[in-house]
Amino acid sequence: MREKLLLGFLTLQNVSVASADVQFINFWRESDAFSASVFEDIYTTNGKRYAKQFARRYQRVKQLMSFYQDSGPCDSKIWSPNYELVEEKKYNRREAIAINIGNLAQMLANWMSSYACFTAADRGLGKRISVPKRSIKDIRRLTQIPAFQRIQNTYLISSDKMNYNEALAFCYLQGMYLANPAGNSNLLTSLSEALDQNEQYWFEGMNSCSTINHDGFIRTENCELNYNAVCQTERTEISTTTTEITPIEPSDVFILVIPWHVDESYLQSGDGSSQVSATINASDNRYAYDAAYALVNGKLHIFGGHTYKKIARLDDCTLNELTARLNEDREYGHAALSIENGKKALICFGSSGDIRKTCEIFDGSTTVSTFASDWTHRYGSLGLYKNQPTSVGCWSEEHQKAETLSASGWNSLPDHPKRISEHSLVGLENESMLLIGGYYYGNGGGSQSGIWQLKDENWNQIGELLQPERSGSAIYIGRSVYSFKAAIQRIDFTETEEFQKVEQIGNEPDGLWTYFPVLFQTVSNFCI
Repeated sequence: MREKLLLGFLTLQNVSVASADVQFINFWRESDAFSASVFEDIYTTNGKRYAKQFARRYQRVKQLMSFYQDSGPCDSKIWSPNYELVEEKKYNRREAIAINIGNLAQMLANWMSSYACFTAADRGLGKRISVPKRSIKDIRRLTQIPAFQRIQNTYLISSDKMNYNEALAFCYLQGMYLANPAGNSNLLTSLSEALDQNEQYWFEGMNSCSTINHDGFIRTENCELNYNAVCQTERTEISTTTTEITPIEPSDVFILVIPWHVDESYLQSGDGSSQVSATINASDNRYAYDAAYALVNGKLHIFGGHTYKKIARLDDCTLNELTARLNEDREYGHAALSIENGKKALICFGSSGDIRKTCEIFDGSTTVSTFASDWTHRYGSLGLYKNQPTSVGCWSEEHQKAETLSASGWNSLPDHPKRISEHSLVGLENESMLLIGGYYYGNGGGSQSGIWQLKDENWNQIGELLQPERSGSAIYIGRSVYSFKAAIQRIDFTETEEFQKVEQIGNEPDGLWTYFPVLFQTVSNFCI
């Protein structure tokens, strides 16, 4: 009966059985079974709301079937199928729902690229052509729902006893954070069961300097007392069992840019189609002057600058100064980087003396000092290489030294080929790191246009900016790096993070002098 219905559908769509042999009947049969399993899991986990959304979007994607073509030329100026075989994936109940949703969406997108032919005769269909493509994007967005991402926790207990601040630093250097059950009774039980009898352990409770024991008894201690630290790692299956990401088109990207003068802030689109003023409130128009920035728990924070020890957070459209302060005066030349999956920020370096080597960690409420670097890195930036904080070069010492922060402190990396500073460092998902632009101090030096990559302990120049730049800022979104200075340039990469091309998508507003601007990915109407 099902075969008859399928054959009837093929007849209605004017598709022959012979032409449907290549990934048509069997492909969509498997896709339907995959989507039914996804629907069942979504409904069980989150009820009708998201299940109905998923079902509607999937049915819209199936409009692609009417554009099926498995060979020959496609009379189209807007879309050409590549006829590559699509890897057919199956539902895996052992995986997080988000992974299955992502795999299904990727499979549908690949089928569209391989077999959808929107011919000249189809142009009158108008919106029918864009509906499946947009619906695939909408399905992908469901992967971002926390309820669809199973979480696993692993604990590590320090072998030595230490004070509270040392415990915070110890956990960070293991690539973890001080255990935090966050009011979840199941997590609290699993944590306490991992502990030895008759011992108290530092963990992150409702109050600072909290300890816990095997029986789950919690108390607030003198922060200078010594206990073992219990660290926790949080891993979502979607980020560790698949290398696929949700593609983000430049047209869907919007970046808030806060320059030295807050009242000159603007919102830039990723495809260059729009640039509009944004209204950001602050107690001083020079609030972002020479500040470093990083995300902590999804919130934009700025550090130091015009007020040396300042820590401020962007709440809605207002920069609010926090009561927490930096440990060191960081007036300029410093850098900040999100660490521990965005739960904390590492802030390092500064303008002069030993401050150019110092580092501290901010967890959203307090700061704690950590290892100082071996070399000075004023305007040496911070980026992730092999998932570890890394810095390169120095403005004042004019060196080319690179080093990375591990659990035992800072370790040397291969020197950069040039004595460089005032560049941007950007970590990629393949654990390599980009160095973009900067200022070179050697013969024929000046502002640079090179795009360098540190990969497998080797530096290689992989591309060139269209306009040289120094003292800019960069942000990685989707598979593109957006670099802001006088020119706004987008560096595009393939899905496997191979360099593709550079495109200039705009210029800074007239009369604006941008110097290490603060960047924040947001939505199209943010604070306008």
